[in-house]
Amino acid sequence: SVESREQPYRSPARRKPPIAAKPISLVASGRPTSAPAAAPTEPLRRRSYTRATAAQVSASAAFKESGNSHFKLGAYDDALQAYTRALEALPTDHLLRVPLYTNRAAAYLKQGEHSSAIKDCTSAITLVGLDYHPAKEAPLDDDDAVKDVKLADGLIKALCKRASAYEMGEKWKQAKEDWQSAMSVAAATVVFAAVGGANTRKMIGEGLTRAG
Repeated sequence: SVESREQPYRSPARRKPPIAAKPISLVASGRPTSAPAAAPTEPLRRRSYTRATAAQVSASAAFKESGNSHFKLGAYDDALQAYTRALEALPTDHLLRVPLYTNRAAAYLKQGEHSSAIKDCTSAITLVGLDYHPAKEAPLDDDDAVKDVKLADGLIKALCKRASAYEMGEKWKQAKEDWQSAMSVAAATVVFAAVGGANTRKMIGEGLTRAG
């Protein structure tokens, strides 16, 4: 008979643990895998402001139209008065004030009153918000009075007019900051993509060059 060889003694502590079987990939096994859960979408921001009555909106619109007519005729004093009346007809935080502020600022600039133009543009920028992001805010279609207000356009106009007013006052540092903001805020992507957007972008670039 063949004699069995005696195995040397090995302590249990030194014995290698059994190798665990590798899990079988569901993809490799051909079985379907479940799709990863979609990340929750952030709800759109709903802008809060004081609603205006129909009478307030109508009165403001009439004064605005009068102001526009005076502006086209070069009667800037009359335009300023009309835009002021249009603003006074609305609640202080109403969104229809945004284009009224930029219109009145334009009239102030025509009169060389850069400080007043800066003040009106700042009011418009504050109403819209420099952090305004068109893709993260709900549309204004629940209020007929303001559903056609273009906040992106209003913000860029206010920044550009304020930059021009700073230039008029030879405040070049502030002018450059506003030109840079007009070029980089989220609202700019909407304005640049619209009709005439290339001209707006060119104007802002020229402003940056002047403010150096």
